[in-house]
Formats: sequence, structure tokens, C-alpha cells
Amino acid sequence: MYNVRIVFSAHTIICGCQRCGTLYNLAPKQNPRPPAGSLGSKLNEMTTSDFSAFFSPHTGSDRQLSLDEKIEFFVRRTVRLQIQPAIEMQSRDIPNRGFAQLLIVLSVFEMIGKYRAGFVGEGGSAKYFKEGLRWTFHEISDAEVALLNTFYKSVRCGLYHAGMTRPNVYLVSGSPGSLGFVASANMLAIDPDLFVNDVRIRFDAYASELRDPRNIELRLAFERRFDDDDSNGVSP
Repeated sequence: MYNVRIVFSAHTIICGCQRCGTLYNLAPKQNPRPPAGSLGSKLNEMTTSDFSAFFSPHTGSDRQLSLDEKIEFFVRRTVRLQIQPAIEMQSRDIPNRGFAQLLIVLSVFEMIGKYRAGFVGEGGSAKYFKEGLRWTFHEISDAEVALLNTFYKSVRCGLYHAGMTRPNVYLVSGSPGSLGFVASANMLAIDPDLFVNDVRIRFDAYASELRDPRNIELRLAFERRFDDDDSNGVSP
């Protein structure tokens, strides 16, 4: 029998006795939202055209965005264009959605890794992807090199470069956690529905950190990366 390493999802844990299998729901009752009347709240009410005209530095305007505006744009873009569509595939019960869900959200890990570090420049994909994955799934430690390497090579590189995960990756449903890893066989099992929900929960946590003016270094690191992306043509 294989020894399976389960990485529990952000919103459920399995009973510590490992016998009764009781699941405890730890999910917040609703996803964190910007306070009513705040900049973030107002942006959520904007249309796509309003939002583009207000934010894009490539519309001919000399107006400079404040740090808080950059944060709100980044949050809204990531949620509305990536995470939420992946979640809606689940709510609409779209068949064969697993690979598409993973393709949509996988870029979030490298993005979070680079934005949290304030990385400027090109390259570093493997390093920052793994750091973003670890930040999203806190149970994965630095010592679990095999899990991190397998996920990067077999899931990220497989999907990005071949359009399909490697043969050692299995998509499952009804799992007690977002992913499981069998080190002795170098096998990964991923529950895509739980996986994308976890990404949303953890991204909301990152957004809350960024909105907190007390997190000075984190906010400055974010701005360094945001400005670097913009200067290289990654336009809002």
C-alpha cells in the first residue's frame, strides 16, 4: 500500500484521528470584499470599458496610479479574469473541466511568488512558482522537494508546454484535500474543484494583506513587480 501525503484544502481538514473521516468546514462564510464606499468597492461596480479607461496607463493619460489603485486593479483583474471563471465552471457543472481549471489558475502561483518577493526582471519561473505554491498550501514545507518538483514539472510544465499533465498526475473528485502525493511512486492526485477554491481563498488573503497599509514592505514589493510588469508591456 502506498503512503499518501495529503495536502488539505484551505477550507477543510480531516479529523486528526484519521479514522472517523469527519470533515470540519473552515471556510469563511463569504469571500472578503473591500469595505463599502472604498476604492475597491467602487471598482467592483465599474463596467469593463469604465475600468479600462480609468486604469490603463496606455490610454494616453498622464495620470499616475496610486499604490492602492494598483492593488485594486491587480486584485480585480486576477479574480475576474482567472479565478472566478475557473470557479464558475464548477458551479455550472461543466463536464471535463479539470484540465481547463488548472490551466486557468496555475499562473497565479508564479505571479504571487514574484509579487510577494518584489522580483524585477525575467526568469526565475521554477523558483517563484514553487514559492507561490508553498505560500498557497502552507502544509507543504521546504523539505518536500520531491512534491514541489513533481508539481512544477508534471503539472505546470506539462500543461504549459504540452497542453496536458504528465502521466504521473491524476485528476480526482471527492477528495479530502486539494492534492495528494505518493513520494515512492512520484504520483500526484489533484481535485481541481477544491484546488481552485483554495486558490481563491488564499488569493483573498493576499489581497487583504496588500490592502493593509501596515504591511509596508509587502506593498512596496508588490509595487516593484507591478511597475516592472507594466514597463514591459503587461498593460492593465
